[in-house]
Amino acid sequence: MVVLAELVDHVIGVDPDRDRVTAAVVSVTTQGELASETFPATRRGYGQAMGEGVHER
Repeated sequence: MVVLAELVDHVIGVDPDRDRVTAAVVSVTTQGELASETFPATRRGYGQAMGEGVHER
């Protein structure tokens, strides 16, 4: 069985809900959040999320 940590260094997670969408980059080895960004759950907000990505903290 292949373990995710053997294949990649980072995982991008997206959590959409009614009012906002949050994207985060997580380190597979430390399981720590490296960066995140929250956008409004609107057409423009989703466009920003896809165009801008996430920014380092």
